[in-house]
Amino acid sequence: MTAAMISARFADTLDPAWSGAESIRLERRACGGTKADRYVLVDDCGRKLRCDIFVVDPEAFPFEDVRVWQSLLLIGYGSTVYCVELETREMHIHELGSYFGSFHIGDGHCLVASGEEILRLGRDGSKIWQSDIIGVDGVIFGDVDGDRISGEGQWDAPDVWLPFSISLASGRSSQT
Repeated sequence: MTAAMISARFADTLDPAWSGAESIRLERRACGGTKADRYVLVDDCGRKLRCDIFVVDPEAFPFEDVRVWQSLLLIGYGSTVYCVELETREMHIHELGSYFGSFHIGDGHCLVASGEEILRLGRDGSKIWQSDIIGVDGVIFGDVDGDRISGEGQWDAPDVWLPFSISLASGRSSQT
């Protein structure tokens, strides 16, 4: 299975063609709801998978994204990152300290920016590390060069952005 053959997208409503697809329930905590708040529709060369997202608590939703990294489905929505291994259906759900911001996927890494920190994921979707707070209302990636991740964190809206540099291996700041 290669990511190039797999398409994934968000949907607010369920098209009848997807109602009978295999489904996975995604929720941070059991909510008992019967209608999903949002759907992610995955098509792997005609093999369909539907991920039903249930939101329990009020959340901020400034950004959202869905990606496939190798055989791992990554969903950033609200203040949560859902990771679904497409071959085994094993899941990891990560609550972020703030809202989801973006993914940065490289040759051997997958990084998640939230409004406050960066999370590094393993190939199975497990958490390798989570950085200290490097912003209070936004973290943006600049570059990943060797073992260094650089970017900016917003500390005072709307225009005070401070640079950061942390280790790709450990998530620790280069400042001592």
